[in-house]
Formats: sequence, C-alpha cells, structure tokens
Amino acid sequence: EGIFGVDTEGAIVFVNPAACRMLGHDASELIGKPSHEVIHHHRPDGAEYAVAECPMYAAYTRGEPSRVEDEFLWRKDGSGFPVEYGATPMLKDGTILGAVISFSDITERKRQEAEMLIQQSALESAANAIAIVDRKGIIQWVNPAFVRLTGFERQEAVGQNPRVLNSGVHDREFFRNMWQTVLTGNVWQGALTNKRKDGTHYQEEMTITPVRSKRGEITHFVAVKQDITERLAAEQRLRDTEQFFRSVLELAPDGLMVADEQGVIRLANAQCEKLFGYTREELVGQPVELLVPEEIRSRHPALRRA
Repeated sequence: EGIFGVDTEGAIVFVNPAACRMLGHDASELIGKPSHEVIHHHRPDGAEYAVAECPMYAAYTRGEPSRVEDEFLWRKDGSGFPVEYGATPMLKDGTILGAVISFSDITERKRQEAEMLIQQSALESAANAIAIVDRKGIIQWVNPAFVRLTGFERQEAVGQNPRVLNSGVHDREFFRNMWQTVLTGNVWQGALTNKRKDGTHYQEEMTITPVRSKRGEITHFVAVKQDITERLAAEQRLRDTEQFFRSVLELAPDGLMVADEQGVIRLANAQCEKLFGYTREELVGQPVELLVPEEIRSRHPALRRA
C-alpha cells in the first residue's frame, strides 16, 4: 500500500516508497506540497472538484475517518489510476494533527470487474439456456434462456438439484456416466429428454464443462442447453416422408429409376431388377448407358446432354 501523511492544511508531511512508485514522484517532490493539488485534483472525467469535497478533508480537518472504495489519484506524468483508500485522523490529546492516508492501486480489480460484467452480459443474453451448478449438484445461477426453456423462474431454480428437470426417461446408469465424466474433469455432451415445470417433455442437447479453481480443483460445472425438440420432430417428419415415398416407389408396378444430371443411376426400385436382370446394387452408381442397346450406346451421352 501507498501511505502518506498530511497536516491540518492537507500538506504532505511524509510518504512511503510504495506511494512514490505508484505516483511516479520522488519523496522530495511531494513533501510540503498540498496533496489535493498534486495528486488528487480532478475526477476521472476531468472535472475539478473543491478540496472540501475530498473525503480526506474530513479526516485532517474534523478528525472524521473515511474509507473510499473507488477514487482516483494522479501520477507525475499526468496519468491517473483508480484507488481504494482510507484516511485516518492523527490525534494527540484530542487535538487534530493531520491524517494518514493509505491507498491501493485497483486498476487490475477494475479491469477484472469490467471483464466479468461483459461475461455476465454475454451469459445473460445468450440464446442457449445456461446453468451453473456447484460440485454438490446444486444450481447456483441460470440465465433468462433457461427460464424460457424450462418454465422455472430464476429464484425457483437456484438452490435446486438439476434432477428437478428429470423426465424419468433415462435410467440411473445414464446419469451415473454423465457425472463420472465431468467429475474426472472431462466435458460431457449428449442429448436427453427433460421435463419442464408444467410437466411437458422436451428434447435438449447439453454440454457440461467442469470449472476449476486456481489450484486445479473442480468447483463448478457449466451446463449449456439447446432445445432440439422441433429439430428432432422435423427430422422425424423428413424420415417419415422419405419412408412413405420409398414405399410408394417399391410398391409401384412400373420400374422407377432416378438418375442425376451426369446420368448416374442413384435409385432403382424392385421392378427395375425384374425388368433389367441387374440387382439394385449393380445398377446404383452406374451410368444409364448400361441399359441402352449396345449399337447406340456410344451416341447416347450426347443425346442425354442435349
């Protein structure tokens, strides 16, 4: 910590080496100078403010201690930096002699706070549902997307075990494998069926990532959830449609074949096998010229292209 003392006029009477390093001054450049004018003369936005507005002022004039968590000091080169400081009155037999001010550079703390605010905003606005769970399996935090997905309000979800979403579709072995994966420090990814607050089931893709402390210990888990109910339903509809048309194709009394623009056979039904004598495996992937009479086979690609 930087430490300096001021008399009842606010003039600096002593200063420690740490304060000199942080302020960029030699002690001789500070001692005897008014502290407010030298190192505390502007607000961060550049606006000047009176000495009487300075929280230190109450300590060296009225004997009132103060502590400020977010203040600004100025270096010799004109640059400023955020500080946390405390001002303690110096008294002798009830008489105020001045004050001792101790301060810490909180630049890194402010940077981390700003970074955390950005991260918090990103998590809050994420389209995917996010839940943070501690090592004991208790939900510590959820984002708005989690509320929309599950129907549980934030205050209802926090403090609960994630099994509040358990649909009963998966057996214990499924969850045992999930927890064994993340407790050993690995990322778990998979699809599962969960249950909303209103009891309806939905499909989700979930990724669980372990969070480690500086000592390497797993302390929390971050679960990112994506609702895939509609996607799975669309895929099932596509499979059903494909199966329907394949059934129609197979049951048709005529030989039906699909060829691409290069004239390569991509699909043939059972009637084609009967008509041409080739198995389906022998037809698919071959040029349609395989089925053209040999005497016109050489001219057929040009005719097809035309």
